Amino acid sequence: MWIKERSSRSTVAITQYLKRRLDKWQTWDTKRDHGERLERMERLEKESGYGIYSEGRKEKKRGICHGGELRKNFYKDSCPQAEEIIMSIIWKRVASNSTLPSKFLRMHFHDSFVRGCDASVLLNSTPNNKAEKEAMPNLSLAGFDVIDKVKTQLEKTCPGTVSCADIVALAARDSVSYQLQKPMWEVLTGRRDGKISSQSEALANIPSSFWSFSILKQNFSSKGLTVHDLVVLSGSPTIGVGHCNFFSNRLYNFTGKGDSDPSLNSTNLRSFVENKMQKSLRQHNHCTIGASDSFIF
Repeated sequence: MWIKERSSRSTVAITQYLKRRLDKWQTWDTKRDHGERLERMERLEKESGYGIYSEGRKEKKRGICHGGELRKNFYKDSCPQAEEIIMSIIWKRVASNSTLPSKFLRMHFHDSFVRGCDASVLLNSTPNNKAEKEAMPNLSLAGFDVIDKVKTQLEKTCPGTVSCADIVALAARDSVSYQLQKPMWEVLTGRRDGKISSQSEALANIPSSFWSFSILKQNFSSKGLTVHDLVVLSGSPTIGVGHCNFFSNRLYNFTGKGDSDPSLNSTNLRSFVENKMQKSLRQHNHCTIGASDSFIF
């Protein structure tokens, strides 16, 4: 269960958006009476296929887990050091690896798009089931070792208390917040971990970089997200890197005749190809575009 990119302007822009959106997909209905909560959890576990951290109502049509209401300082009494421990480990790792913020954002994004923010993307495959990790969009996910380290430390401090789903959500926030040394948005907590993870569900739900815009709009709309959400969540190069194999056809072979996409700005396109692309190819034998690149097409 435990198994388990940077310019200031771009970071601020994406965090303003994330502050409004990252906690939209799943909430948690808290009950004051502990006995009632445990009884309800056991019943829902049987009905929904979710495990010990998994209370919520499953919407079969979309496969997203919805609950009641997440809350601030969910672990205030049960594990008061939880968020401090998570931030400390994440910041230490980001200090030595600046690619982690985009990796954790992408992990949280991919996790939430399948069954809701339930950390099912962390689960490994079994002999009888291929997990979300095995789906093509998730093969390039990274940072699982850091999540595992955080979970191990939390288990030493507060055994069986903090969910992996909350760790993934907080890791996304804390990694992006590192360069400003303060939390960039508030993350409500109380998510529960799912114990169902399906490769086929991931393939059906996670947006593909090869999909047309109309299909992408339909996909995001099915999750209750707007075109604005689509643009922001698809723009990982704002704090990470984008690899040329995902867009090179628009530069060199748009219609199969060695042409460029006519919708691209021709002046910026020529500058990009002559400078960034060729330099990257000479240095790395492959090309990327990232946060330090200011090309607008």
